[in-house]
Amino acid sequence: MEQPLNPGVEAAHERWFGSQAAAAYLGIHRSTLFHAMRREHLIPDGHTPGGFARFRQSTLEAFRRRISEEAATGTGPIYAPIHTLAQLAHEVKDMAPVWGQRHHFLLEKELPNEVKEVCESAISAVSKPPVQARKRLLALRTFDPYNAYGLKTVAQAGIDPSFFRDYIMLRSQPQTQFVTDETLAYGKEAYCPNTQHDPSPFNGSRQFIEAQGIGSYLALPISSGELTLGLLLLFDNEPREFNQHERAFLKGITDQVALAISAYARAVRLDTYAQAGQQLTQSGLEAQARLRGITCEADRLQAQRAAIAELLKVFKAGSNADCAYVLNLPGIETPADVSPELSRLTAYALSESQPGERRPQLAARSHDFSHKYSKDEKGLCVGKWQTHGRYYSGLALGITVPPATPAAVGAAWRCFTLPGAASDAASLTPVTPEDHALLVSLAGACALVMAAI
Repeated sequence: MEQPLNPGVEAAHERWFGSQAAAAYLGIHRSTLFHAMRREHLIPDGHTPGGFARFRQSTLEAFRRRISEEAATGTGPIYAPIHTLAQLAHEVKDMAPVWGQRHHFLLEKELPNEVKEVCESAISAVSKPPVQARKRLLALRTFDPYNAYGLKTVAQAGIDPSFFRDYIMLRSQPQTQFVTDETLAYGKEAYCPNTQHDPSPFNGSRQFIEAQGIGSYLALPISSGELTLGLLLLFDNEPREFNQHERAFLKGITDQVALAISAYARAVRLDTYAQAGQQLTQSGLEAQARLRGITCEADRLQAQRAAIAELLKVFKAGSNADCAYVLNLPGIETPADVSPELSRLTAYALSESQPGERRPQLAARSHDFSHKYSKDEKGLCVGKWQTHGRYYSGLALGITVPPATPAAVGAAWRCFTLPGAASDAASLTPVTPEDHALLVSLAGACALVMAAI
């Protein structure tokens, strides 16, 4: 009787894997592995007493060679497209191992070729067995604050131009709703195998289905955590059912697309933060050198204001903050567009940063709103508020600038409140640890400028 081994444990001659570890080793979704087993394209080398399949490394290597050859020649039944997609997604993922939260920064601009390639590969994959969808579309969310359901088509095939024309026309009409709105809002799939027998409850979808002659559809969310990034839409003019395996296979495809988008967005943001941090330090040092060469007090004050304004501009561009300002710097006025809540948060940070005997005097500037704010483990003051139906998150840091002057820097970010999300803005706040670090860099650069007095 064969002695079963645990996945990943070294046997006498080679390594063994369980089903989940085998799928990860091959770079395919687990449902695809099970499909290959049912079709006897991949046969387990053994089973545990509980009936779970086990594979030798040599068996997986042989199957890997097969799907790699099929990917190169395009002759495989289903393994080639999903293998290609997985390889592409993991290549993008290797660029940034940490998943990001700020996907809207990536989607606001032209998508990079790496992400487009993954999306186009996904559309190609669903055209082959087991799904063989004739009409397919992959669209990503635009994260437009004025259009919660805004989408941008990234890849599509088999779709007539009238599809987009009719959709745009219906979407522009007031009080029209679509089934895809729920997919974006709640991250749930929308599935109808026969639109004649099961009409859509949404008026926009009903009109669109009738205009396009759609007989069936399946909309799958592309999600990263709790955030829906976009959707994969498959439809046909005839009724069509998707079985459990096909839908699991499609879920594997959307997961790979989400992985690629999240990783690339994170890589883009990290690069932007690094450049902004370096630019803040460099600008602070250059401004300090210039100010020391100015002898006229009025000219120096004007140059100082310009230097601080430039630092705030660099910070806002790097962190995508809605607003940033410094409080209590000699000769630097508070901008008119600073919100009252950010002003209070920054005043709170100013008071919290000072010794106990000076705190009561400075605390008066926080308007007794300190109960709204808290300090994190790094000493930054954090606040959240709502203004005119919009949610914001803010950071503030108290500093001391020469000659021993208490001051503070503060910034606020608008939160993207999306349909179906919790009303608490904390779950959708765009503030990241990199923002914390960049605010500290801003404080340091301001201190360099003030040290030139």
